[in-house]
Amino acid sequence: MRSGSPSPGSRKRDQEARGLSGARNTGIAISTGSLVAFLDDDAVADPQWLSLLAEHCESPNVLGATATLLPMWLGERPGWLPEEFLWTVGCSYRGLPMMARDVRNVFGGAMLIKRRIFQCAGRFVADLGRQGTSFPLSCDDTEICIRAKRVLPEGRFMLDPSCIVWHKVPSSRLTWSYFCVRCYAERVSKANVAFLETEMCWR
Repeated sequence: MRSGSPSPGSRKRDQEARGLSGARNTGIAISTGSLVAFLDDDAVADPQWLSLLAEHCESPNVLGATATLLPMWLGERPGWLPEEFLWTVGCSYRGLPMMARDVRNVFGGAMLIKRRIFQCAGRFVADLGRQGTSFPLSCDDTEICIRAKRVLPEGRFMLDPSCIVWHKVPSSRLTWSYFCVRCYAERVSKANVAFLETEMCWR
């Protein structure tokens, strides 16, 4: 290799779109294992989280598994923020299963996915997920799970509530204005997923 020429890893990084989905696709490209783990950079995982999720993935029909994300408050939690809306700060919320069971999709903040998904259904959509702006788009994890189930209908995803990951919640996400923007962005994100699903059905 000539001096000053980019390494194979850097070339792969340069080929991916900027943002969360692009970063995840970079990880897929440079990793080699049969299981690919994703953990947010502001998350603190229990030491056993990977082994717990990997146990579920031993089943041939389980395509991926995800953990419970508990808030690690870096500011004072507002009294108006109910448990049902903890998803707005990237955490698990009231209404989710209390025992290990099938779910529609894994949670991007802490997930373990079989490489088989990316080989059969493709990678994360670059237009979904955070893209380095203040507008908090999401649902790239939801979309890829829906797409995977279409290609691999026998497959399923698991949530294991006993697998704990702590998600840091900064003060900037504990304001009413952020809450409103996050709710609106979720609606936009789900509309984007619905549009992509409609396109797929017409192909």
